[in-house]
Amino acid sequence: MKPRFPGRRRSSTEDSLKLLKKLFTDIPYMLTVVGFTLVYWGLFFPLLHGIDTNLAFYSITILNAASLLGRIIPNLIADFYGPMNIVGPTAICCGFLMFAMFAAGTIQGLVTFAILYGFVSGATLTLAGVTAFADDVSEVGFALLTGNPLMGALLDAPRYTWHRPIILSGVSIVIRLRIKDIYN
Repeated sequence: MKPRFPGRRRSSTEDSLKLLKKLFTDIPYMLTVVGFTLVYWGLFFPLLHGIDTNLAFYSITILNAASLLGRIIPNLIADFYGPMNIVGPTAICCGFLMFAMFAAGTIQGLVTFAILYGFVSGATLTLAGVTAFADDVSEVGFALLTGNPLMGALLDAPRYTWHRPIILSGVSIVIRLRIKDIYN
């Protein structure tokens, strides 16, 4: 086996400091990073609470199937309107659907929630506008690693207080809209 691309030279400390200075002085980039960090904190939380195990298994399958469509269709639309113009409405829908999870107590409600949330979360995930600002793939990442542990800590395992992570997920996704308005 051989590498497909030539190896990159290791950057010096001076190069790293220049990159950090560039990243932290680019205001639109920083606001976009903060906004998407908030979205990704809440994006992967939709655990369907209080349902039968068989339905839980199928609801995750339904959510992932709808996510597949959400990763394809909005991206085709984004080719014409731009990814940042499409990711805003999908993030809004994710935030409001997170609050709608409180009302999804029946089988029909949970299946409807799984379809809708799967579609818009798939779109929000693949239309990540941060990559449009980044010069290198190494500049993108981290927020996806912190959201689930944060939601798990709020869930409080012995009592399973679902309202706390649901509220934080919805609020963190919707707050992103105000950050986007700052630099528009």
